Amino acid sequence: MKIYTIGDPQFGDAQQEKRALDKVVQLKSTLISNDDILLIPGDLTDSGHNDTFINNKFYKLFSCFYGEKPVMTDQLDQYVYHVHTPCDKLFSSKVYICHGNHDESAFPQKPVLDFVKKTHGSLDYCVPVGNNVVLICLGKCYEKSKRQKFQRWLEQNKDSKIIIMQHYYADGPAQWDFWDKADKAEFMSIVSKYKSSIVCVVEGHFHDSYTKKIEGVWYINGSGDNFNVFNVE
Repeated sequence: MKIYTIGDPQFGDAQQEKRALDKVVQLKSTLISNDDILLIPGDLTDSGHNDTFINNKFYKLFSCFYGEKPVMTDQLDQYVYHVHTPCDKLFSSKVYICHGNHDESAFPQKPVLDFVKKTHGSLDYCVPVGNNVVLICLGKCYEKSKRQKFQRWLEQNKDSKIIIMQHYYADGPAQWDFWDKADKAEFMSIVSKYKSSIVCVVEGHFHDSYTKKIEGVWYINGSGDNFNVFNVE
């Protein structure tokens, strides 16, 4: 079984859009097995928009006060059409997503978050993704409010192979590190106790593709020029 990851397709951002489209083309020429999965860890869009009626009205009202012309594009629809739907076919419906900080930007409705909930039932979820393999998704990132369910999911599945997915990275440039330091430290502490069961942590946010080991746990990102692949042994 292989874990493929495309991070930050971020439709609405020209560079990340191109990278995402290129990676879909690459995937179409890749031999994908029936048990392989694809993870997309957040920032599906650049500003969380779809052309929703309520959001359009809100931004038009906003522009009356500030003199700014609202730009509402179908970012979510473009992501679904160009990435999610073709990849869902390639991976036989084994595509798993979460939201990122950019996806939260739309107001008052948040179409991307609604799409994640519709796809997986919740922003945070724990699901089997293979033979004795479980995916724990923590959404944008681990927070103290998620401690109880995160520890419960880890404990319930400690005899399985565990994959963790969230948007924020554990180790990267300080200028884009928006993850609360206390929450990050707590996450790393909890993960260290279960590292014998954890296959890897799939993350995004930083627009790069890498595989690195931190405190005995593999962290992978496919948000750069290339998708990333990790073998589940």
